[in-house]
Amino acid sequence: MKLNNNGWGLSEMIIFSAILIIALFFVVFYAFQFKRENTIKPSTQTNNESIKENITYTSIENKIREATLTYMQKYYDDRISGTVTIPTSNLIYTHLLEDSDLITSDKDSCDGYALVYKKENQDYEIEAYIKCTNYKTNEFQNWRIGENE
Repeated sequence: MKLNNNGWGLSEMIIFSAILIIALFFVVFYAFQFKRENTIKPSTQTNNESIKENITYTSIENKIREATLTYMQKYYDDRISGTVTIPTSNLIYTHLLEDSDLITSDKDSCDGYALVYKKENQDYEIEAYIKCTNYKTNEFQNWRIGENE
């Protein structure tokens, strides 16, 4: 670029403007990408909603059943025989349950497992068992989650 007494020419101005526009596109693109990566994804329910929802022992057992069904479909083949025990620690480890899913509205923390049987029609039969501070499912067996009686 030569400067003369008349200032910049049209060709220099077009090149300089093109460089600025390209730089602007990069800045906007990376700003949106940065924002998208760093936004907190909203959870399925807020803390206020979970307080309003009455989380009972039965609803915890149902959550364990649903998570166990997903676990079986994802990690087991169809050729199981006998009984399979799936502890809640496995469901939490595989992100099918969260620790907060095992706490009642009354802040009673629970632990448990699910027993899975294969029916004759090839469907899974799932029974959930939980042990909480103030509640224990009938026929709960401590040894299935690694505890002594």
